[in-house]
Amino acid sequence: MKVLEAFDLGFQTPDGRPLIKGLSFSLNRGETLAITGPNGCGKSTLLQILMGQSKNLKSGKIKWHRPPSAIAYLPQLHSREFHIGLILHDVLSFTGEFDKHAIETSSFGLLRPSELGLAWNTASGGERQKTLLTSIFLHAPEILILDEPMNHLDSQSRQQLLHALQDFVRVRESSVIMVGHESSLEKEVPHSVHLIDMKGYSAA
Repeated sequence: MKVLEAFDLGFQTPDGRPLIKGLSFSLNRGETLAITGPNGCGKSTLLQILMGQSKNLKSGKIKWHRPPSAIAYLPQLHSREFHIGLILHDVLSFTGEFDKHAIETSSFGLLRPSELGLAWNTASGGERQKTLLTSIFLHAPEILILDEPMNHLDSQSRQQLLHALQDFVRVRESSVIMVGHESSLEKEVPHSVHLIDMKGYSAA
């Protein structure tokens, strides 16, 4: 069952510089779509367009087959470098009640009960990322959109995140769209993931 179709997309930067032309793809339930390319090629802009948060789309059509309420979005890690006097358990509790003793199952292996007492302000980038992704898992969205989820993570954290996403897709039959650089995604994502290299659609 299709959840998203994009037809012949063309878009530009906010200052009017052409970025992408002729981009078409589709996403089915239970599939993962990985979008690769160097900095400045339009990866994050594409995500914003898909979510209706950008007016830079100049041509083409986007058709969602699921409502906005079925979509969850996790932005880049650097945009969340804020300081709050909370522990990781408190951050997760914003999503509602959850069983802290079953957190390994709920987080698909990302977190252990012993980590829930860590302070957000002193937690590593990987611990913060895994906490925020777990908070999304707890909502069980049908579609998960991730902007460079492995940015600034060490090798072990990247592998944990990728395995958790695979299990989440398998168990929930959800769909994932994630952005990254070729050097990470093309070497690390499973072969079953569909790859789009944005360089091939450059309007320059």
